[in-house]
Amino acid sequence: LEQLAAKFERKAGLREAWLQDNKVIISTDDFGHDVPAVEASLKRHEAIDTDIQAHEERIQGVSLLSEQLQADNFHGTDDVADREDAILAQWKALLEMTRARRLRLDEAYKLQLCFK
Repeated sequence: LEQLAAKFERKAGLREAWLQDNKVIISTDDFGHDVPAVEASLKRHEAIDTDIQAHEERIQGVSLLSEQLQADNFHGTDDVADREDAILAQWKALLEMTRARRLRLDEAYKLQLCFK
């Protein structure tokens, strides 16, 4: 059980760091000042979005470890559940930030096309 808890800690730490790094990337709104630059930003966003979607299974893996520890009545169950909840909240926030950024990018592209 202690090995499972150590695995949870390691994977949770990796996911937290990855989520934080991607929040920083997604927070950037410098899309460029002409059509080619905004198109390049759209392509970068698509690549980032694909990477984010590919991590969903890894986020779910943290939840599975948490559920397993809770089912086995691990002594630190409350801390594990709290950390899982925080990771899932960060995941949901990242997905929303990604969606909102895509909308802003689409608007920036439309605007640049008007000025072309």
